[in-house]
Amino acid sequence: MIVFITCGHRPDDERIYAREIKSLLKAGHKITYFTRWEKETNLSEDNLWHRNYSEKDLSLKDYKKSILNDFKVLKPNIIHVHEFELLPLASKARKIYNSKVIYDVHEANIELWDAFSSKPQGLKQIINKALDQFEKRYLKSVDRVLTTVPILVDRYQNRGIGSTLLPNYPLDLPRRSKKSDVKTVIYHGQISIERGLTDLIEAIPPLIDSVQNFRVEIYGSERVPGTVEKLNSLVKELNISDYLNINEHISHSDILKRLSRAYMAVIPFRDHPMFQIAIPVKLFEAMWAKCAIVASELESIKEYDENFIEFFPSGNIEALSLKLEHLLKNEDEVNRLGEIGAKLVKNKYNWNKVEGELLKVYEGLKN
Repeated sequence: MIVFITCGHRPDDERIYAREIKSLLKAGHKITYFTRWEKETNLSEDNLWHRNYSEKDLSLKDYKKSILNDFKVLKPNIIHVHEFELLPLASKARKIYNSKVIYDVHEANIELWDAFSSKPQGLKQIINKALDQFEKRYLKSVDRVLTTVPILVDRYQNRGIGSTLLPNYPLDLPRRSKKSDVKTVIYHGQISIERGLTDLIEAIPPLIDSVQNFRVEIYGSERVPGTVEKLNSLVKELNISDYLNINEHISHSDILKRLSRAYMAVIPFRDHPMFQIAIPVKLFEAMWAKCAIVASELESIKEYDENFIEFFPSGNIEALSLKLEHLLKNEDEVNRLGEIGAKLVKNKYNWNKVEGELLKVYEGLKN
């Protein structure tokens, strides 16, 4: 029995559910899937039993206790966890049931903690060091790390844990739709200041007098409560609500439909160490959608550029505005860039090219 566990990702998370679980089901594995999320959901199907616990009604501590209780019946052979907070749970299961443990690292934890901590610098360093030591302690119970970029593979290899690169390349995606008559620019993902959304908003006013018939749509969930309210206040202050809208998170299939009809995608991340490492899956989805892409000039994204991305210096609002204006006025260039990106996703950056690595890890743990 394979058990997937997450405590902080949506049940239909693209990496966990749409890629990894679906690939393993296709290969004939049986899976139990535990999630802790605010909304009721049930993704159960043949060979997949999904149990979602209410985030509002159950603390993380009690969530882990409930899963351990379920393990008395399940007796899992392999446990696949997606947050470092779940490492103690996996460690206990390993001792009791001799379970194999896969630790799936989606992002660079050290850099993530540094970017999003609101603590004073001195206290932040103490806390982050403690979190890092916590992770190192429980790595002793991990059989394999899966992670998204080579630098993290090397980091965990250096800590003595065998690691496998499993990039966040997209799945075989649905047929694209016809582009909208309105030139739509889309940002989708987590809504946070660190991701450069105030820069994007402030880049819009200079476009209004020079570009006709455009819209900017932001989709996602806020990491810190009050972020959307703060951004909407900025939109109101700049008097650009006719040109920019902030939307709630929508399903993956729905965002793909909107991307498919969009003209351009923007990745305006600030220059934080975590974004110098992370490869946003939104990059590949925008490529599939034949969108022109405007992105912060970060090394992590530049590694994937084959002359189809327009870069601007991170945090430079004027440069971002000029890049948006240039593409909004040059439809032939947008089409050219979109075609290059789409071909790369079809031939190179897609899940079919890497899912075999996931299956190899599972076969290796079974032997």
